[in-house]
Amino acid sequence: MSIGNVDRINQLEAMRLGVDYTFEVKVRGFSLMLRPLAIIETIDVTNRVIERVNHDMKSRPNGMLNPIFEQTMMALETLVMASTSDVGANDPKITYYVLERCSADELNSIFKEYVAGCDKVNPSLDRMNPDEIETIVDEIKKNPDWEKMPLLPLIGLSHSQLANVALHLLTKGD
Repeated sequence: MSIGNVDRINQLEAMRLGVDYTFEVKVRGFSLMLRPLAIIETIDVTNRVIERVNHDMKSRPNGMLNPIFEQTMMALETLVMASTSDVGANDPKITYYVLERCSADELNSIFKEYVAGCDKVNPSLDRMNPDEIETIVDEIKKNPDWEKMPLLPLIGLSHSQLANVALHLLTKGD
């Protein structure tokens, strides 16, 4: 989490936007706009990868599978879906044709940037230090737009994130 107040507010805005948050990833001089996936999209991507892996295993002797294949397929499917304009949209801006022609390092770099962008929207509170959690809670309390709808910033948080925020508030005495 950034030190400046503006970056903390941007963090809250990104969390509030959820799957509507978009961020730029650059590769070979091209700018790609990506967005976090909704849970239903993540399930869809995972199912497609599992289906492809199962198909690939049947064609290999002794069912042996290269783990790099599975990771690559997950990155490809995720990035194609993340490049669509909206949940349920079928308008990918990144095609398999383009991604399959990236080097392994390029694909890995794009995927790492994607994960970093998603972490901004949905930070894992169990990996954040208490000061970072307190900063988010304090900014939620200070932001007048959020006071009108106090549950809004919490809607997109996972069960473990909500539990961590609740535990933090209970142990702090707020």
